[in-house]
Amino acid sequence: MNIFLDGKKRFYVCFTLFLLITYGGLIIFLMFRHEPWRDEADAWLLARDNSLFGIIGLMRYAGTPCLWYLMLAPLAKMGLPYAAEFYLHTAVAIIAVGIFLRYAPFPLPIKVLFIFSLYMSFLYAIIARSYCVGILLLFAVASLYPKRFHYPIPYGLLVLFLFNINVHSAIIAGTLLLVYAWEMCFSKCASRETIVGLVVMLLGMVVALAQLWPPPDSQFPGLFVQRHDPSIIKTMISSAFAPGINQETGFLLGLAVMITSFVVWLRTPFSLFIFMVTFMLYSYVLIFKWTGGARHYGLILIALVFCHWIGAHYHSGQSILAACKSLRNNWFNGAYIIQWILLMVSLLFSSHAAIHEWKREIKYDFSGAKEMANYIIGNNLDTLTIAAHKAPHTAAVLPYLRTKQFWYPAEERYGSNMLWNANYRKCINVSYPVALERIKKNFPDRSHLLVLLNQELPTSQNHGLELLYSTRKNGLVNSDERFFLYRFLSAARNQP
Repeated sequence: MNIFLDGKKRFYVCFTLFLLITYGGLIIFLMFRHEPWRDEADAWLLARDNSLFGIIGLMRYAGTPCLWYLMLAPLAKMGLPYAAEFYLHTAVAIIAVGIFLRYAPFPLPIKVLFIFSLYMSFLYAIIARSYCVGILLLFAVASLYPKRFHYPIPYGLLVLFLFNINVHSAIIAGTLLLVYAWEMCFSKCASRETIVGLVVMLLGMVVALAQLWPPPDSQFPGLFVQRHDPSIIKTMISSAFAPGINQETGFLLGLAVMITSFVVWLRTPFSLFIFMVTFMLYSYVLIFKWTGGARHYGLILIALVFCHWIGAHYHSGQSILAACKSLRNNWFNGAYIIQWILLMVSLLFSSHAAIHEWKREIKYDFSGAKEMANYIIGNNLDTLTIAAHKAPHTAAVLPYLRTKQFWYPAEERYGSNMLWNANYRKCINVSYPVALERIKKNFPDRSHLLVLLNQELPTSQNHGLELLYSTRKNGLVNSDERFFLYRFLSAARNQP
């Protein structure tokens, strides 16, 4: 029997390792096929072109804590190529999945479908943003959760970092802080070390709040309410649990996954508390502050998986086979079985959507920025002054170039990363004709000036421009990042 069990364990370990290698190979392959877009470029430019205090000072405008930018800063300031951001991000994704495969107490089919879901194999793994770091920290917290009072300082540091990676991670970090404090006070776990761990978490919360408090000249007015769109909740639930299918069907499936999870969590009320508070605060952000799209919706799925993970610490559930055998005697087991079946169906839809995105990533360009940069570099044009409009879109080209800055006509300034302040918001909708007039006003001598736009000018000659190059039209995922490079006609070069 021992030999049989050892053989079964070896098979499980080998298969888990195979899954990790397969996942890593897929992510690395897709990473090399990915053309970064403006969100990824802006983080690199902000980390590259600002001091430590400059980065921290900009966080109140960006609306996010600074940990992701601080991770990028050493790479960017050492002069490493733009690709370093994606090597780092890919490593983070693979490590996060490695922790999940090793420690998550889930059935193997759930593990397989989860790591190859839309979110874990594309949106949070290929597109380099802070969310993947937040997931890594959350999985590390979950793996250490059973021993959080044995190792309170490492646990506290993980929660501190979780507070400072993005707003959504800070929300769930806040719930973890409350649960830890409650258990410490009422479970007689208080000691000098656990108190230090709690203080570390509180420090993380204070630092995060200091960065997130909006300044007077924020791009969005209003501290608590900026918009109002409660219908977004249906979109969020559908996209989180069943992306790629009819919204009504996806919403019902997602609701069923959540309700059956609530029933299972009646045995683990801390899981229920963490998820409910997280869901309500995520909903508040989406309805009243900023939607953000699929990258924010998927964090609901991540929160649900995390709550099931730590719930296993409070209640050692049976295997699905054992639950089926004792189904007549315990109705909780029925909810347990239904919950896993529904989650598996949900992840099947998500994995199907992921395959579609993998194919699209391989076949099409995610952004035209890399193609435009290759043309500029190949023709030695990156030593010239480039006026670029619209700023957030055209900045996607800048990390590839030797030049450190573009001239942004909407704000009439040289710069690289966006400032995300009230003036930025005021200037974001400056029209292309107005932008061209500002370029002409500020550059009387236009012999060494190029104009980069993310929209074609059908009558460019009327503006004294000739088209040098345009990126491909077909097969572009982000159509607003198709770029057009112009220079001024000889007759117009010296005219104001």
